[in-house]
Amino acid sequence: KKPSQLAILAGVGTAMEGVDASQKAILVVPEFEPVPKDPYVNSIRLLVVPAFNGKTLEEQKAAAKFVSVGPSCDVQGLKKEVAKAFKVQVSDMTLFFQNKEGAHSQRLELLDEGYSLKLQGVAEGALIVCQLAAWDKPRSKLGESPYYMWAANTQAVPEEIRVQKCGAPVQLQVAQGGDPQEKKLPQRTIQNYSWVDESRRHVKVYISAEREPLAVAAAGDGQKGRVQADFRAESLQVDIFGENATWTLAIKDLEHAVVPEECKVKVSIGKRITISLRKEKDDSLWNTLIRRK
Repeated sequence: KKPSQLAILAGVGTAMEGVDASQKAILVVPEFEPVPKDPYVNSIRLLVVPAFNGKTLEEQKAAAKFVSVGPSCDVQGLKKEVAKAFKVQVSDMTLFFQNKEGAHSQRLELLDEGYSLKLQGVAEGALIVCQLAAWDKPRSKLGESPYYMWAANTQAVPEEIRVQKCGAPVQLQVAQGGDPQEKKLPQRTIQNYSWVDESRRHVKVYISAEREPLAVAAAGDGQKGRVQADFRAESLQVDIFGENATWTLAIKDLEHAVVPEECKVKVSIGKRITISLRKEKDDSLWNTLIRRK
């Protein structure tokens, strides 16, 4: 929506004085102090003068109408009366006010619909400005349908950037080795294992068939690349490549350093997988397998 007109409510003494004829406005002139909830006021009678629209002040006076509201009328009620008299939509109206002097006399203040004029500080002779809004008519290629309205102002894309002719596609990289089907197998993490600080030189990790039957079965006899191990000074990773999944045991932070070259994996068919870790320092005591943080 965009503002299209202004409406002004004024006191009796200032109804037609100092009005700029070039400004589109509606003058609403209260004959009494606009205090809708004052128990001593029976009603408020307002003289409403339509917007100029090129007419002279005399023509505006002739077109003026009176609007009466009760003492309990709030801003929303005032809007309804003005809308009824001039056949405009209440939803298109926004009211502001400015007193002639004293409080709220320096600039326009917004009027809240939920309160009366008195509670918001409107005094006798105040100007009340009503801003109206008008809707732009939708423009589209297919009549009145707003669904296609976006196409009305769409700029054509230049041909040189709309279509790019670059020849046949070029392959950037060729996959090296391995069966593509193996890469699509789901990954499974081995979570059930045990370990022991077995001797002065070795720590052993056990993956048993009782606790991880599928992983042990997938390892088979450990041959033909079914079991692969990657040992580092303070970490290990063992991968078991089965027909239906890849099983992985990965420990990133070992309690103490190991000698990767002397670590190994042994498969006992159908029973267990044993991972033997060679301690970097003989006689070091391992209280845990994974280093505490």
